[in-house]
Amino acid sequence: MLFSCCGSGIGRRDILCSGGSVIFSSLIAALLGDAKPARAQTISGSVPEVDRATIRVVTDNYHFALSPSGKIGDVEVGRVVFPLSDQPPEKVLLSEFGLSMHLETQRGNETRNVLIDFGYSSPTLLNNLDILGIDPAKLDAMVLSHGQPGENLRRCATGTDGWAGT
Repeated sequence: MLFSCCGSGIGRRDILCSGGSVIFSSLIAALLGDAKPARAQTISGSVPEVDRATIRVVTDNYHFALSPSGKIGDVEVGRVVFPLSDQPPEKVLLSEFGLSMHLETQRGNETRNVLIDFGYSSPTLLNNLDILGIDPAKLDAMVLSHGQPGENLRRCATGTDGWAGT
């Protein structure tokens, strides 16, 4: 019994799945073709040093909304804490699939701001940037670490949500 729905042979579903993987693999091979990895340029001279670096998680699967700030070894950990009260806050940090981080460096009186990845959706990203006090107009760079949903990146790049050209 080679084809059986209940036996130990190969079923129709197995054949369909195998065919799907062959088609998918062929499609990926055709799209990538002669693609080669990009190599970063080597830094000439010494690596720039900064006086202070602050990394803020803008969007992630969850936030530590009730954990206090503190110190772990020599590293200061600052968290946005929502005080407990009888009334809910007007706005809270939203969590969803995807990651976005804000990097701020200071060297003397020079400050640089970089947004690393964009999370999953523009409404969540913009909500959290607002709560964290991060002005998108003051970003020096935006880094896309890997392929992400095109809709959010398109909105960020074209200004659909009001902050292109940063």
